[in-house]
Amino acid sequence: FCSIIGQAPSSSEWLGAWTADQVTTFAAGLPTAVGTVVTPPTSEYTLILYAHGGSVGNITISTAGVVAFHMVDALVLHPGEALAIYAQSTVDANIFGISLNIPGSL
Repeated sequence: FCSIIGQAPSSSEWLGAWTADQVTTFAAGLPTAVGTVVTPPTSEYTLILYAHGGSVGNITISTAGVVAFHMVDALVLHPGEALAIYAQSTVDANIFGISLNIPGSL
C-alpha cells in the first residue's frame, strides 16, 4: 500500500485506501513500513488506519519529520477488504508532502 498526500489534509479527511485482491497480511507494528514528510507539522500529527469497520492503528509524524507506524495486532485482509487512512480531526496547515509505503505479505 503506497500513498502520497500533497497538501495539508482537512479535518478527518479520507486520504486513501488500498483494497486487497488476495489475502494479505500486515505484520503487527508494521515493521517494514516507511514514510517521509517534506514539511513537518507544527505539532505531532496522527493519521488513523481503518479496516474491518474500525481503527486498527495509526501513523504519527513528529515535528522533526519522523514518521512512526503503530499497529498492535497483525491485520489480515481478504479479497475486497480495504485498509484506509484518515487525517486527524485537528488541521495542521504546516504539514505538506506525506509519503507512505505500508507493505503487506501474501
